Amino acid sequence: MNAIKHTVFMVISLIYLLSITPVSASELYDESTSIDLETVSETVVESFTVLGSMESSQPEIIDFSNAIDVSKQLISVDTESRAEINGQTELMPYAVSENQPPVADPAVFVLNPESARDGFYTTDTVFFIATRWNNTDLCYDPEGGSISLAYDDSFPGGYISVERQPTYEGYYIQIFNHGKYPFIFAFTDENGGMSEIFTINFDIISRGVFTPIEGSLDSMTDIKEYDISVDYSVADEYSIGLLRVEKA
Repeated sequence: MNAIKHTVFMVISLIYLLSITPVSASELYDESTSIDLETVSETVVESFTVLGSMESSQPEIIDFSNAIDVSKQLISVDTESRAEINGQTELMPYAVSENQPPVADPAVFVLNPESARDGFYTTDTVFFIATRWNNTDLCYDPEGGSISLAYDDSFPGGYISVERQPTYEGYYIQIFNHGKYPFIFAFTDENGGMSEIFTINFDIISRGVFTPIEGSLDSMTDIKEYDISVDYSVADEYSIGLLRVEKA
């Protein structure tokens, strides 16, 4: 089928904006939220943030009807990985006196694979790290205690939320800014034991395709006209936005 294209006639009038200046595509998005891969070690974790015991922050039932298991593609474990615990660098898994470390074999799912674009996961992609699946514990304390997620604190904690249901448990991850995000994590028990350390390297792009329009509005009454072509065989929705930049 031939691509369906429409031409949109657009008039932009600056009424209340102070000023608009042209920007390049790279200036539209701030890369500062990405994690500098050069400064993150995949074998020694300097500082872990520990989430509390499994208390659900997502009460609704997850729809797994379109989910795909990407564990083999995304997750890796280093049998020689180490973490800093109580000021000491310890080999994982780590057991304290008379305590066995947690057993961990997490699975990773993409809940909405249709959110990918050009073979990359996007800011709309929702990941789920399962610690319990189909009534089977994948990550657990062999002595019957509770476990918690511990992750390297260079990863933004606001991207993680907890889910707990009778037949499955785990963690949502959705990354709202494009960039590269290594997620280094393990599981701890109530007595300080820690499982092996796992790594997922998230490489996230923006969901939409952004095309900057060259030009600027120079005054509060400035009006400019543009012809914009959109292809509805590619997407069924398009948006037009203005970026206000203070003049120096």
